[in-house]
Amino acid sequence: MHYFPSGDLDSESLIDAGPAEDGAPRWDVRVGDRVAETAVIGFTERAGRHDGPRLDGYVTVAFATMDRWFEEDDPIYGHIRDIYHRVDVLTSSQHVIVRHGGKVVAESSRPKLLFETGAATRYYLPFADVDLGVLGLSDTISECPYKGDGQHWHLVAGGKHVSDAAWSLPHPLPAALAAAEHLCFYPDKVYVEVDGEHVRE
Repeated sequence: MHYFPSGDLDSESLIDAGPAEDGAPRWDVRVGDRVAETAVIGFTERAGRHDGPRLDGYVTVAFATMDRWFEEDDPIYGHIRDIYHRVDVLTSSQHVIVRHGGKVVAESSRPKLLFETGAATRYYLPFADVDLGVLGLSDTISECPYKGDGQHWHLVAGGKHVSDAAWSLPHPLPAALAAAEHLCFYPDKVYVEVDGEHVRE
């Protein structure tokens, strides 16, 4: 959570929304005809909380209430980035096979391995090594502050339909740029094998 001096906000856009249960002041944000309800919460000396930093005169803005956040001029996806979280993409020669319903839908010996803090290794396969004939674009687009937006894909193979079975990064952020033009499959939705071993979520 980020805290800002209350004086840094545009006071003309704030509408008093009344205090929260703990007495913290709250404001709606109005821009033109649009209103984001209780988007801003202020801090005072809150009852029962004397173990943290003093935040009198500071406010926080609910991330989901705003249309877009930026660091300098760069948009933020999903949530504000943690400076201790990292993403690394490495070239590999591991042999990856993806199957579903007894059908091989992807096979590659040139995957990109994506390592992300707190997450399992992800195997991104080149589009050229995937049977794109069994895939269709999904309406699902996820947002990640470290990798960028994730375009999801449905899979139909072996007579079975799997929603959002894989994703790609059409507009990767710098840390994930090497995974562009690749697809990654969810190992809990399809069978993923790496060097002969079944990979599980």
